[in-house]
Amino acid sequence: MSGRSCLVLSLFCGICLSEVTQSPDQSGAELADAKIQCKHDIPDGNYDSIYWYYRKASTELTYITHSYSEERNSGRYGLSVDRANSSSILTIRTLQPGDGAVYYCALQPTMVHLLSHPEQ
Repeated sequence: MSGRSCLVLSLFCGICLSEVTQSPDQSGAELADAKIQCKHDIPDGNYDSIYWYYRKASTELTYITHSYSEERNSGRYGLSVDRANSSSILTIRTLQPGDGAVYYCALQPTMVHLLSHPEQ
């Protein structure tokens, strides 16, 4: 691989009471881009945003970015949300040795609160 190191990226997707599928573990060459996909079975309109995090061994979750529907860039990370197809893709640009981690996709469900008024 001409002096480039190889990174392994894992993904965990999650939302309560929903089925989520994910890209399998991936590896990529240093300085290449990696794309990680997360798909879910929540219909369009029933969640607010898609959030992405990563966790390195024995550390807390680290927030990367989130978006409702548009593409978003945050440093070396790009997020594309496709609400019509219930999926998102996280792009990690120019992989570095420190990017090896477990990547998490999470959905924020839409919450509807009904307010009741006491009878007068």
